[in-house]
Amino acid sequence: MAEPGIHLPELLLVEDDPGQLRLMKSIVKGEGVNVHTATNGQQAFDVAQRISPHLIISDICMPHMDGLELCRRLRSVELERVAHIALTSVNTSPRQLSDCLEAGADLFLPKPFAPADLRSSIKSGLRLHEIYRRLTNAAHTDPLTGLSTRAQFDLDAQKEHERARRHALKLSCVVLDADFFKKVNDTYGHAAGDAVLREIARLVSEQLRQTDICCRFGGEEFCALLPETGIDGARRWADRVRESIERTSVHFNEWQLRVTASIGVSELSDGCESPADLFHKADEALLLAKQTGRNRVKTYRDVIAAETAQLAGCADAAADSFWDLPAGDVMSTVVATLSPDDTLQTSAELFLRFRINAAPVVDEHGALLGIVSEKDVMSRMTRPGGWQMQACEAMNASVISYPESTPIRIIHAFLCRAGIRRVLVMRGSVPVGIIGRATILRGYRNWQHSTESQSTSNAPLQSLCSVVDSITRQADEIRDCLTREQADPTAALIHGTSRIQELSKDLLTAIKDEQSASEAVIAD
Repeated sequence: MAEPGIHLPELLLVEDDPGQLRLMKSIVKGEGVNVHTATNGQQAFDVAQRISPHLIISDICMPHMDGLELCRRLRSVELERVAHIALTSVNTSPRQLSDCLEAGADLFLPKPFAPADLRSSIKSGLRLHEIYRRLTNAAHTDPLTGLSTRAQFDLDAQKEHERARRHALKLSCVVLDADFFKKVNDTYGHAAGDAVLREIARLVSEQLRQTDICCRFGGEEFCALLPETGIDGARRWADRVRESIERTSVHFNEWQLRVTASIGVSELSDGCESPADLFHKADEALLLAKQTGRNRVKTYRDVIAAETAQLAGCADAAADSFWDLPAGDVMSTVVATLSPDDTLQTSAELFLRFRINAAPVVDEHGALLGIVSEKDVMSRMTRPGGWQMQACEAMNASVISYPESTPIRIIHAFLCRAGIRRVLVMRGSVPVGIIGRATILRGYRNWQHSTESQSTSNAPLQSLCSVVDSITRQADEIRDCLTREQADPTAALIHGTSRIQELSKDLLTAIKDEQSASEAVIAD
């Protein structure tokens, strides 16, 4: 009997003859393995996918799926561990042996076999599996810190990124770098530097959950992925790690070594097409942490804020009052929302009907839950049952949003920097508008036209009348649309009213400028 807490290797016996299967079970009893059984190849394949056995001993001649096909299929799929497979048969011809090896078997056991032969094959398989396990651990583990290697981390990160995208989960990346680490190596030697790195790895590991992934990324840099964790939670996690490193002394020979760490944090968002994008954003935040004094945590949001502050101090940006407009004056109004239980089919019909490419997902109170885009629908519609998948399963929960009072320069800087297609504009917890690249381009173009008209004309009212005329023409088009017989005028109505909204914003802006100019004249 195994000791408590000891996990025995899993053995799968596959045999369609009930008497032979009972005999095999009695022979392997007491060999220190958990025994599972199957009576045909298909059943064995299903069991293997569920338990990922260490060892499989299978007859070749079976119904539904023979042992050779079972072996080929097992070698073609990715299981948790690579099984050692032994095939058995009464046919001991050279061709049979060749077929077994070509199918991917590790051992051929001719029937009838003696009990000692079966036990020996199990022991041999376990020895080989243990060698494989050690080699795999050596390949996947950094020998200095015991954390994952960069190569293994990249594989795990890709899986986690796909899982987060598939199930609309949060995912954060943390990049940590020891401050002035070269000075430690130069002053105390590389052995001291290794001791510091081992201690940092230990302190980071103490904060990791079972689902978190961490590696030594290279040199004195570490990287962690925190599944189902947003940017605020990741920042708190990083601060705990930073504080523990700052408090800790590393004992090396007669010295007490102390180091600090700078940390960058990013969160999965619409602009992160791969784990590399997520890492690069965290790395930029790390660079900002170093540039602003080290021994601190910075997020990618801080990077955007720093660049926005730099833009705000630019004389050219300050001279153009368009960039001071609030987001609410530039945004395109949200014309349609989705509920969490709406299907992707409903989402697609909404996009086509209203001529939009994304829609917020809101709860029964109108509060934001996420956003579904055309890309989200396209990437899932080919899956079995994907057309009926609910919006809550396909949505991106990590939505970048801004209050409607936010100056447009901040959103402009973010869209330029992050590569994200759009952001939501919020009134409290409710999404009221969307600003994308086209929104800003259109708004700035209209602003420039309005400004040029005012600067070249001695009659500012002429410019205002021009905008009013455009609004009137658009209203006439809406009236014509309503009087014409057509199946569904909704799309045309949405387009027309959206255009009137944009023109109205231009009109209000021009009036504000005219009022400001008049006040300036009075002041003079």
